[in-house]
Amino acid sequence: MTEKTTGKKKYTKRILGIALFIAVITGICYVSQLLFANDGSSESVLLQGFYLEEPDSLDIVVMGASEIMNDYCAPEMYREHGYTSYPYCFAVNSVPLWKYELAEIERTQHPQVLVIELNGALYEEDSMIHSEDCVRLLGDNLPISGNGIRFAREMAQHPLESIFPVIKYHYRWTELRDDSVRDRMLMYRNGYLRLRGAMTPLYHTEFDADNILPADDTTAPLNADGEAELREFLEACKESEIPHIVFAEFPHIIGNEKGYTRHQRFNQAAEIIRGEGFDVIDFTKEIDKIGLEYYEDFFDTHHMVATGQRKLSSYLGKTIKEKYGIQPRTQTEKNRAKWEDSAELILKFYKCYEDYTSAHADKPHEEVDHDLSDTLRTITELETVTP
Repeated sequence: MTEKTTGKKKYTKRILGIALFIAVITGICYVSQLLFANDGSSESVLLQGFYLEEPDSLDIVVMGASEIMNDYCAPEMYREHGYTSYPYCFAVNSVPLWKYELAEIERTQHPQVLVIELNGALYEEDSMIHSEDCVRLLGDNLPISGNGIRFAREMAQHPLESIFPVIKYHYRWTELRDDSVRDRMLMYRNGYLRLRGAMTPLYHTEFDADNILPADDTTAPLNADGEAELREFLEACKESEIPHIVFAEFPHIIGNEKGYTRHQRFNQAAEIIRGEGFDVIDFTKEIDKIGLEYYEDFFDTHHMVATGQRKLSSYLGKTIKEKYGIQPRTQTEKNRAKWEDSAELILKFYKCYEDYTSAHADKPHEEVDHDLSDTLRTITELETVTP
């Protein structure tokens, strides 16, 4: 063997060693990014679960703030109407973020209908419209893409940490036994979020339903920045290829002056939106049609529990079917099996809620140490339930 041949082999081995080292580091960073590069919240799990859905498989995406998290159930929509859907949502989810979320939905799914719950455009305070916590949460869970980089550049205080959140969450690498990490490991092992983000509190907060104000058509001004952002978002919607973009107010109990003013701001937003050619549905005005009961179905004045969530999800599916006439997409055999699993599991979810509330009927306002949500704790509990 010549000296030249030996040198080439050493050189090749060195290149392969460097490539292997880079591959190992990349793999570690990728896994860390999936499991640890987040705030540990259930909202992060919910957002990450969206990207596990089979591309272009969703009929409907429902976008918004905490009203979506509590009031909407994708497996129930599928069980009742055959529509595949997903809640792209997190608490507050203010209107400046919506154009980036729309871009994500179009980049990955192209649904037939996009439903946008409007509460994130109705906040009165500047701090809510420009929520740094929401910017961080969304940035932590956007995959690396052109849209994600645009979001980091335009919205994040620290763009590099938004693109690579593993940088700021490096301290979580040792938390292998943390519940949120185990929840993510379960989700990635399954290849999808089995409850598709369904959750419900196991208690009710106290509110006075004796002084409920009726919904009407009076208006109140929006936050100036919120209105400007809403108008900008409507321009993005006009460029969208999603056939039906629908705005809505999910059911709210108007129980005091603050709630009434919020509903007036919704009416103002609805006027703007309709003026741009988009549909708006006021489900607060349809509480009786939906069959909602104040003390049975609401957690508080603007969120619902499992029984209300179930009614609204079925009613929303019926509304979409009647108004837009869309047909469920044909699914792959593998994806259909996943949805059938979710449909079966959601019946156990509702049975579990019924069993708990029946057992604690004498303590309807007692806060418990957990909710039913898309977590290892809940899934383990549901596996023992007979619907």
